[in-house]
Amino acid sequence: MASAAFPAAASRARASAVFASSFASVGSSARFFSSFLRASRPRLNATTPVATKALERNVPMKEILQPLWVIEPPNFLRQPVWKQFWEAQFANRSFFFFGNAWTSAAAFALFIWWSRVFDPPPKERLDRYWLNSPKFRILSAFHNPGKRPGLKISLMTYEARYCYRGLDHPFTLNEVKDFLFKLREQYLVNKYEGIQFPFVFRQFNRVSTPGTLEVHTAPALQQQPHFHEHSGDAEHH
Repeated sequence: MASAAFPAAASRARASAVFASSFASVGSSARFFSSFLRASRPRLNATTPVATKALERNVPMKEILQPLWVIEPPNFLRQPVWKQFWEAQFANRSFFFFGNAWTSAAAFALFIWWSRVFDPPPKERLDRYWLNSPKFRILSAFHNPGKRPGLKISLMTYEARYCYRGLDHPFTLNEVKDFLFKLREQYLVNKYEGIQFPFVFRQFNRVSTPGTLEVHTAPALQQQPHFHEHSGDAEHH
């Protein structure tokens, strides 16, 4: 009788162990989902009744929803991130930024950050690319509507070379002529409102013209006799 009861007790023990493990996983998932429930409902004490009263103000959303500081992703491996990253270095075809795991992408991002290839340039190298880039010119035109920042860009180039790189003669002869040309255009634009292309390199895309546009053409050329037409008459006279 005892020998027959032993396997039954063992099966009951295994069943209880499986039930305990499943209950633990359900409990962990319940704790995980309860964290989301905390983000979508206020915490109320069920034992104390809450007296209802009429609303006297608008209740803002931050008093109804209280989200956590960040979305909690599930950690199925039950290991810290540093341990997952360390063990992935010894997995097959995965080392630092070589491989196709998430650790490879993270290591590649870390390497890019460490290499400083995308850092902004120092001031002594601003004129090498940034001050001549289309992005800088578009941003300069966008943040200075109706103005002409070309002269200021030339002065910034001079400053980067003279003050930060230490060049005593920062401008070549062509750059000096370009600076003087921009200075002349700046003076004309500030002095004469609405001045356009024939005098400066500027064109307006919205120009108001009168309803009746008078076009003054040049007078027609008077017809002159050809020099061969009256040559015979000249001989008779």
